[in-house]
Amino acid sequence: MATPPKKLDLTGATQVLNETFPKGFTFRPGGTRPRAIKKIGNPGFDWALGYQWPKQPPQDPQFWPPVDGRPYPSWSDMGGRTADAVPNADMLPRLPAGSSPVTVYGGMLALQVRRMPEAAKKTLPAVYAGKEFVGAAVISYPYAMTYGVVAMHAKMPKGKGLWPAFWLLPADLADGEIDVVEVLCKEPTVAYQTVHARDIKGGRTGTFQRGPDLSAAYHEYAAEIKPDFIDFYFDRLLVSSIPTPPSLRGRPFYLLINVSMGTKDTWPGPPDPKQTYWDPMLVTYVKAWQR
Repeated sequence: MATPPKKLDLTGATQVLNETFPKGFTFRPGGTRPRAIKKIGNPGFDWALGYQWPKQPPQDPQFWPPVDGRPYPSWSDMGGRTADAVPNADMLPRLPAGSSPVTVYGGMLALQVRRMPEAAKKTLPAVYAGKEFVGAAVISYPYAMTYGVVAMHAKMPKGKGLWPAFWLLPADLADGEIDVVEVLCKEPTVAYQTVHARDIKGGRTGTFQRGPDLSAAYHEYAAEIKPDFIDFYFDRLLVSSIPTPPSLRGRPFYLLINVSMGTKDTWPGPPDPKQTYWDPMLVTYVKAWQR
């Protein structure tokens, strides 16, 4: 008889985040440059839009407004290879009506890839010229946690080229990454879990599970980060466990939720050129517990 999978046990854990994205939810202004890492759950916790990378190339100050003497991007992306650019909270209201990649309604956060409007293309800095889509990314930076459980309850989108994910990055902006879940929406029955670190052979290690159509219903995707192992859960059941790389131990991580669009040169591949609309990833909650 097969051993039943281990269930997520939160006994003794303290919940530090219970975000349900109520109506009227607002995002931190893009021009607000954080000065220090904070603990998730601290008073004043709020979310930001766009990615936060260790090095952002300076561009036209009209679109990268200086903050504390440094340029701060109105647009960002996953490193230049995807087909989309992500607006921050200052750029979002400048987009034409109906083209926002981030909306909140009915207690849900909707992240959606859309075609880049011509008017929006004119606001892109030179480094993002040629981007054809507006992507969506919501981050907790500089709010972070070191060890504990993070969970997202969501329904994935479906469509060739779409690349939704729930992941963690070091808050000190150093190397390393924990992908709680990634889905290539051309294969909506496969969920990937990956750990990236400089001291892993090949730079990364991970697993994947085949199961139900992740675009047909809501599921909870969770990870518990511990000094010895990183455990990944699907609907509160353990699906994989990866040894914690030494370089990631004791590091605070911030949370990211995003939907991007791939190209022929990226893992998810390109979209269907005939498709003009893509369903959103719908998130009902993001939670975190500290041991």
